[in-house]
Amino acid sequence: MAEVLRPASTATSAIDRRDAVAAPVRDPMWLLARQWQTGGFTADDAGSPVAVALAAATAPLTGPDGLAPVPLEAWIEAEPPPALDDLDARRLAALATELVRRLRDEGVVAAREALTTAFPFTPDTPGERIRPFAARVPDPRTLRAALLPELGEHGDGQGSLPPIQGLAAELTPGVEKACRSWLAWIAGQVAPVTGPAATQPAAWDPQRLEYRFGLSARLPAASVDLRADEYDGTGVEWHTFDRAAFDPATGTGTTPLPTLVRPTPVTYPGMPRARFWEFEDGAVNLDTLTATDPAHAVLVTFAHRYANDWFVIPLTVPPGACTIETLVVTDNFGGATPVSAVAAVDRGSGPFRLWELSSQDDDPEPGAGLRMFVPPTPKRLHGEPIEDVLLLRDELANLAWLVERTTRDRDGEPVDRYRRHLTLRPPQDPSFHPAQAATGAPAYRLGTPVPDYWYPLVATTGADGRPLLALAGLPDGAAGVSDAGVQGHLVPHDSDTVIADEEVPREGVRLILEDRLTTGGADVILWRARAKLAGSGEGSSGLRFDVLLTGP
Repeated sequence: MAEVLRPASTATSAIDRRDAVAAPVRDPMWLLARQWQTGGFTADDAGSPVAVALAAATAPLTGPDGLAPVPLEAWIEAEPPPALDDLDARRLAALATELVRRLRDEGVVAAREALTTAFPFTPDTPGERIRPFAARVPDPRTLRAALLPELGEHGDGQGSLPPIQGLAAELTPGVEKACRSWLAWIAGQVAPVTGPAATQPAAWDPQRLEYRFGLSARLPAASVDLRADEYDGTGVEWHTFDRAAFDPATGTGTTPLPTLVRPTPVTYPGMPRARFWEFEDGAVNLDTLTATDPAHAVLVTFAHRYANDWFVIPLTVPPGACTIETLVVTDNFGGATPVSAVAAVDRGSGPFRLWELSSQDDDPEPGAGLRMFVPPTPKRLHGEPIEDVLLLRDELANLAWLVERTTRDRDGEPVDRYRRHLTLRPPQDPSFHPAQAATGAPAYRLGTPVPDYWYPLVATTGADGRPLLALAGLPDGAAGVSDAGVQGHLVPHDSDTVIADEEVPREGVRLILEDRLTTGGADVILWRARAKLAGSGEGSSGLRFDVLLTGP
């Protein structure tokens, strides 16, 4: 029976590596005889690939509004613009600052005082940082409302600048020009005047706490629908999508022409020779690789077993979906061998393959071999979390909790809810003076106080029988601290807010809202996005029922 001789690395063995690498031969004739016995001198008449005729079909990704922009993350994750009246004082001040800048560009910055007097800026709860600034800029809310009837929502109205008390006549043309450009700019920053403002991205699933969206692509053979039902906001990759539908009736019908390309063997610097007795480069030393590194182990296995079995065929693929229509390999003997997609050959029974989309219904046909290329997004910059919440299990209280760790107040300032609770909690809270909690006459408590940033999630059942967690409220005064003005928005504080029970596992879930920045071509792209991350385990609110506080 023929045997295959393969070299083995001694990186993890106690054998002296130098002896193994030296591979001394005591009897050359015996070695030649063994090569003859094992078929080492038998010609296989196997040809080497010298040319490949390749025809690939590609199609860009399209969404509900046309071509999907790049990067996909900014299009999917971007928070909708809020209503102007819902902006905090900090963002209102930014809008007013932009108007002052445009007045300066038009050379009419002197009109700022008249606009500030006519439209005084009085935030609902001016903080220490906003108060001195608010007295020097106009209120963007009342000013925009006064300009809309004449200048229009986008600054393209047919009217003229309405009369403004105290504004000099010679400044009016420049002020009108600045206001028109300001209205056009602000239209992209806030929600439209007509209709309610959206409170979450269109792709966000509030019950699953993740994004759900779909894309499509029209290939020559068919159109394909792609679904991403569990995107957590940490970056779109090819494996984010599943093949949802494949319709041959709606393809473009155009067959791509094959291109003749030259295959090249797969090599890398320092790769060992394919033949055992061929002299190596002195820089090749596989035994210096660490055996505990999986990447190194895969590299050694590839170099020893498949070094001369793989070839690279160059193919330029634009972002989108891709299928290989034809692949014909011509060898050095002139033989032409057509190569089919591996997914079509094994019909779904093979292993997982990189960049190949699987079907949602586990049916490999049709559409086998469909691949997806999502261009890598340049490194993103992440701002400090605007909101940071936890959803966790509390087995002692038999509840789940929404814990808002960081939110924003009406001035747009970050609020550490834990520190705020420690500062504002009443003295009678037993956790305020633990040593004095059991003094005086016995007192009955229906329940112990709960921090104001802990909101209960109680078990309920949906109309279809699915287990859900519904956001509930606490009795008035149960927390001892009011959360007015500092409630978060990642999980709406509405009576109809429900979360799928399976989305809050024992390890919990963390949701964050943050600003992100990246580059797209020559542009700088900034958007506000959500992300679903792993939690930090179970927690305890300290809630207990039917408590009797007794004296010493």
